[in-house]
Amino acid sequence: MNNILKIYTLKKIVNSLFHIIKLQIFYLFFIPLILAQISLGAGTLFGAKTIDRIIAIVNNEIVTLYDLNMALEPYISDLENAGFPDEKKQAMAFSIREKIINKLIDELLTDQEIKKNKISIGEAEVENAIERIKEMNRSTEEELKYALEKEGITLKEYRKTLAKELARSKLIDFEVKSKIVITDEDIEKYYNENLKEYEPKPEYHLRNIIKIVPEYSNSEEKEQIYQKIKVIMAKLQVGLPFEEVARDSSDSPFAAEGGYLGGFKLEDLSPVISEGLKGKKPGEFTDIILTEQGYQIFYIEKTDESTKKTIDEVTDEIQKLLYKKQFEKKFQAWLNGVREEALIKTIK
Repeated sequence: MNNILKIYTLKKIVNSLFHIIKLQIFYLFFIPLILAQISLGAGTLFGAKTIDRIIAIVNNEIVTLYDLNMALEPYISDLENAGFPDEKKQAMAFSIREKIINKLIDELLTDQEIKKNKISIGEAEVENAIERIKEMNRSTEEELKYALEKEGITLKEYRKTLAKELARSKLIDFEVKSKIVITDEDIEKYYNENLKEYEPKPEYHLRNIIKIVPEYSNSEEKEQIYQKIKVIMAKLQVGLPFEEVARDSSDSPFAAEGGYLGGFKLEDLSPVISEGLKGKKPGEFTDIILTEQGYQIFYIEKTDESTKKTIDEVTDEIQKLLYKKQFEKKFQAWLNGVREEALIKTIK
C-alpha cells in the first residue's frame, strides 16, 4: 500500500526539484544510475539557440554554457510541462539556473580535490559498481545497455561517468565520513530529548472515496465534482456501507476493494488528511476533504495501538539520523573550506 501513501503526500514536482538541488551533497555521496541527457539548448526558457561561452572560472578550469545547459535540460523540461504562467516559469527557471551553476562549481572543485589527493578508480571497482546496480535493479547487462542506449549513452561512456562518481564518493569517504563519530552518549541524549517521538502512536487503517479533480479544471468543473462528492456523503450519512459506496462511486484504483488503503500513522499522511482524521474513531468517516488529487472522504476501519519504543529498539534509527546530520554539517564545512581556498569567478 506504499504507493497510495505517495499519492496523498506527493508534493508538486517543482518543489521536489528545489529539494534535490538543495541537498546536492547526496549527488556526491551516493552512486547514482546516471542517465545524462545531452543537449546543446535548454529549451525555450533560455532561448532555442545558444552559443557556448564561459560562465565560471574555478582555479585554472572553466564551466561553460554548454555544461550548464546539459545540467539544466531535465529540470527545464519538467518546468515547461508544469503548467505555470510564463512569468512565474521564467522566474523559477532563473532561480534553478543559479543553483545549478553553484552545483557545477562544487562538482568541479570536488574533481580538483580528487586530483590533488591522487584518488583513482580501477576497472574492477567500476565493474563491481555496475554489478551492484544491475542486482539492485534486477537487470541484465543487455537490459542496462538498452536503457543507456535509449538515453543516447554508450556503456563505455557510462563506465567513465560512474568512475568519476566513485572517485567523488571515495574523496567524501576520506574528507568527511571518516571524521564522523556517533557515541552511545549521543544516542542516549537524542532519545531523552525527543521522547515524544517514541510515545505510542496509533495506526489508522483507512478506506477512502475520491472524486478526482483534473489539474486544469475551472471553477465550474470543480463545483460539478464537489456536488458529486456531496451526493456520496449524503449516502454515507443515511447509513449506506462505506465499502459499498466506495465500490460504486469512487475514482480510486482501490474502489474494487471498497477503497481500502492500508494502515498509516498520522504523521505519515499529508497535513490536510491527518487534520481531518483527528478525533475520529473506528467506524467513523471524515468530512469532505479537498486534497491535491481531488475531493476525498476517509473512513477509519480500525486503529492499532502501539507501545512506547525503548532506546534499544530505536538505537539504529537514531544512529542513522545523527550520522546524516553530522554528514551534512561536516560536508558543508569541508566544501566551504575548499571554496574559500579556491579562485572562483562567475561571469554573468
